[in-house]
Amino acid sequence: MAEIALQTAKKEAEATLTLGKAEADVIFFKKEAEAKGATAMTAAFGGGESLALYELAKGMAANTSFVWLPANEGTFWGGTLDDLQKWLIKRQHTQQAVQKPQPVGIQPAQPQAR
Repeated sequence: MAEIALQTAKKEAEATLTLGKAEADVIFFKKEAEAKGATAMTAAFGGGESLALYELAKGMAANTSFVWLPANEGTFWGGTLDDLQKWLIKRQHTQQAVQKPQPVGIQPAQPQAR
């Protein structure tokens, strides 16, 4: 019985080692592919500085928005989403002021004849 338990433990140890090596190989090959890709990109851009500027611009573009807003009838100017929100709120308040909604409430009671 002890001999079988020893053989089982050896096989489990071999399986653990093989699985660990396979996982390590996967990590190594992924990192190696990433490094080769970075090397190819650096060569394509003619150097690391150009690649770094490209990556910076790409990152900034992902977090930047540009919106065209009407300034006057028939004209446009560029701004940000915050500018658009402010313009829409200002426009909404202006329209509400022009409309001057009638207040809704309880009407005064009319005197009743007795």
